[in-house]
Amino acid sequence: MPKFISEPGHEIDQRVFEGLLEVTHKIGVWWVINVEIATDPDYDGKEVDASEVQTGTLLIIQMMMDIAYGNEPEEGYYYNAARNAKDS
Repeated sequence: MPKFISEPGHEIDQRVFEGLLEVTHKIGVWWVINVEIATDPDYDGKEVDASEVQTGTLLIIQMMMDIAYGNEPEEGYYYNAARNAKDS
């Protein structure tokens, strides 16, 4: 994996990458619902819609992809958000 990130001559099969993200998402949602929420007394008796669960792993991957592909909502969006969060 490091050579795909650090060496520009490598290409990634987008279908395989999307499949990897899908599996990662499914595992993350399962973990949140069946471990984190199931053991958190704050969620006792509450329904959680699995389609609304967002995992930190996929949020970070999406952020990296937005930056790499130039799809940030505005230039420096993530950097500025991180700085503002640190200063708060």
